[in-house]
Amino acid sequence: MSAVENNLKYDNQRLPNNQPFSDPQRLNNLKHKVIIIIDDVGLDMAHFTELMNLPQKLTVSILPGEKYSGICSEIAYQKGFDVMLHQPMQPRDIAENHLGSGGIFVSMKPKTVEKILIENLCNIPHVKGVNNHMGSYATTKTELMNVVMKVLKEKKMYFVDSITTGSSKAYATALDAGVHALKRDIFIDTNDGYEYAVKQLQNLKKLARRKTISVAIGHCKPATIKALKNILPEFEKDGIEVIRASEVFVE
Repeated sequence: MSAVENNLKYDNQRLPNNQPFSDPQRLNNLKHKVIIIIDDVGLDMAHFTELMNLPQKLTVSILPGEKYSGICSEIAYQKGFDVMLHQPMQPRDIAENHLGSGGIFVSMKPKTVEKILIENLCNIPHVKGVNNHMGSYATTKTELMNVVMKVLKEKKMYFVDSITTGSSKAYATALDAGVHALKRDIFIDTNDGYEYAVKQLQNLKKLARRKTISVAIGHCKPATIKALKNILPEFEKDGIEVIRASEVFVE
């Protein structure tokens, strides 16, 4: 996610709670559990290697078409992490945001969107779900999101709405389409720096005490990884379990 979109301010308490689908999408003992997704994986190996040394069950979201996308997916899978596709989607200000390869744009025809998404999914092994990279414009378009959810429904994959805009329709569209879905509650590293990441992880812990499922998104950056290494042991001590995103859903 770009600095521009990272600087968006959200009142997370006003966003709707995660409402996993009822039958056949059942919950399995999910009191006080959190999902932590690490975005922008595939750009380098140094930080990713540090991330893989964390003992907790995290979920990594991998950008398509990057130099290390494939190898990062393989390593994460072998380490027991969930692997997601971090699907680039059109932001509101495309001029100030580098979307990267494999992006989806509002102007595209449905067949083109399907083709790009399927190619991205096929090129990253072990993918179980998708979340949006950027997408502050694309996720507001219900018709476009319907195309995305059609593919995910057919492939039996889940979707996590990163909520890069308060106007996102992606989460609601996923639920309407019968796609297993969650949404982001907290960004760990909207601002750079270790202290901010620690603060956000403490906020995540507080949120987890009040909710069944809490979802946080961070990025593959040294300060974030250091904060996770130091703070996540506190979650276990406080009776909060870190789980992979796919563990929410029981067929």
